[in-house]
Amino acid sequence: MGVALVLATGGGISETGRVVLEKLVYAIGLPEDTLEKVIATAESAAAESIDTVVDTVLEKEEQYCLLLEMHLAALRSGAEQQREQRELIGGFGELMLLSAEEDEFLRNFAQTALEKNASMATEVLTEGYENQLEPNFEVLKYFLPTLDYREEIEGFTLEAGQSRRITRPCIVKGPIVVKEGALLSIQGIEMILGQGGKITIKGGQLQLTNSQLIAGDGCESIMLTVFDVPRLIIDDVKFDGMKKAQALSIHGGTLEVRRCVFLKCNGGALQMSASTVQCLQTEFLECQSTFEGGAVYGEKGIVNFSRCIFQNCSSENGGAVYLIECTFDISESTFIECEAKKDGGAIWWGKGKGEVNQCSFEKCAAGGCGGGIAAFVFDHDAGNCQKSKFFKCVAGTESSGAIEADYFSFLMHLDVENCEILECTPDGEKHVITFGLWLDEPKRRKN
Repeated sequence: MGVALVLATGGGISETGRVVLEKLVYAIGLPEDTLEKVIATAESAAAESIDTVVDTVLEKEEQYCLLLEMHLAALRSGAEQQREQRELIGGFGELMLLSAEEDEFLRNFAQTALEKNASMATEVLTEGYENQLEPNFEVLKYFLPTLDYREEIEGFTLEAGQSRRITRPCIVKGPIVVKEGALLSIQGIEMILGQGGKITIKGGQLQLTNSQLIAGDGCESIMLTVFDVPRLIIDDVKFDGMKKAQALSIHGGTLEVRRCVFLKCNGGALQMSASTVQCLQTEFLECQSTFEGGAVYGEKGIVNFSRCIFQNCSSENGGAVYLIECTFDISESTFIECEAKKDGGAIWWGKGKGEVNQCSFEKCAAGGCGGGIAAFVFDHDAGNCQKSKFFKCVAGTESSGAIEADYFSFLMHLDVENCEILECTPDGEKHVITFGLWLDEPKRRKN
């Protein structure tokens, strides 16, 4: 019955839909009376329910992806098969209510993708944009990886009540500012931040999904800065700092980062203060800072990392993560070959409470203490490190290659439970907990 709803349009089944259904029923080998039942269901369905099903089943980018696959299959087929394929494509196009311009665009782009003709594909895409089509660029690049297209955007400011969608690959020159009550949407594109390029959210809304943000020549030192946003979700975005810029800084509010990649960020990938940050299934690769926190710097906030990867990150203290006066939970995450010149090859933690659970630390190193973790904690602080593995982590002083905890109060409590510590030096199979004063006051970044 679901097939009837999907193939029906306007409250009844189309003639093309009837043909498609007949082929489906025959191909699947359903009983002979199935077709009549399906058509009866389609003809009795309300138009609004059909529209809801179609909109739910296939978003526009999924429609384009499906039809491009079908066009390519038809182009690769023989003449007889092509006719059948094109009938099927026509049926789906009618179902999806594609315009004549959309149909022509998909057919022409499929031809250029088959021929691997990037210059011709750019012309097809330009014509599509002129016809007010907004195809998802990442979908198109999937079919033709060499496709290259960019618009130039001058910096702008969105005031309360204003909004703007950026859906085409672009290079931004100058600052973009989004004030309270305004909305900026960046979806499905590659954006290069060029001369003076940066994005600042000052209480406004940002929709950022399925895109790439790249630090270009002359970009500002921080790609995206966020102030006082109640809730910001960033999903499936790659930040490429190109060893030129920090990716993201948030001050106040809540940030959720899902399935993102931070690559070669300079000054760290993510900086937060007085905020709540949650990162899920996110990768931090080759990020570095000459200060604290090669990937993440957190101060006076709540931090949660789950199923994340930190690899080849480096800094002065806290090769991957530096947290001060934070409540944190780091679980099921992996730290590989992260390095600190001083303390905390992977994690530096001070004056806060948190847990490290089911994590892996492999070949992390510190020039000072705590090749894996360095914890410096005061009164009433508490922490746990459990069910984690430390392998070949190295510290440069006579402390601990795996975990080092220095604290100045018996009120502090740190548990290390069920951890596997292998080939860590200089203390071999042991972890070391020492009692003492701060050697240095914890450092804070200047925002």
